[in-house]
This record gives sequence, structure tokens and C-alpha cells, in this order.
Amino acid sequence: MNKGQHRFHDYILERTHDDRIEDAKLLLTESFKKQDERSFDKAYLQEQFMPQMQKLLKTEHVKEVNGIMREFGDKYKG
Repeated sequence: MNKGQHRFHDYILERTHDDRIEDAKLLLTESFKKQDERSFDKAYLQEQFMPQMQKLLKTEHVKEVNGIMREFGDKYKG
């Protein structure tokens, strides 16, 4: 996990329901692996990662995290 991934990992886990932490860790690990393998793309982010992550987040953080992930998706080059 690189420095940026580590920061995002910690950021997400702080905003995840306590009983869904392990699910969030698995989803983050999958997305970081995809990034490392260069198979992470905007479609994966929008169609798989974001919808799954939304279910794990505390309600009060969904909008904030969605905004950050959309911004990342707009800038992501792969």
C-alpha cells in the first residue's frame, strides 16, 4: 500500500460502520490491488467500488466520501 492509499484507507475506515470495518478493508484491498495491476478504471470506481462502499459508510459520511471519490474518478488516469 502506497502512502496515498494508506491515507485513503484510514480515512475510509474512520467513516465506516464499526460492524462493517472488515468488509471495507476487503473492498479497499481489492481496489488497491486493481490499481497496482492497472485494472482499476473509472467504470470500476463508479459501478462497483462506490456502490459497495456506500453500504458500508456511516450515513452522515456518504455524501462527503462520494464527493471525494467522484473527484478522484475525474482525475484518475490509471
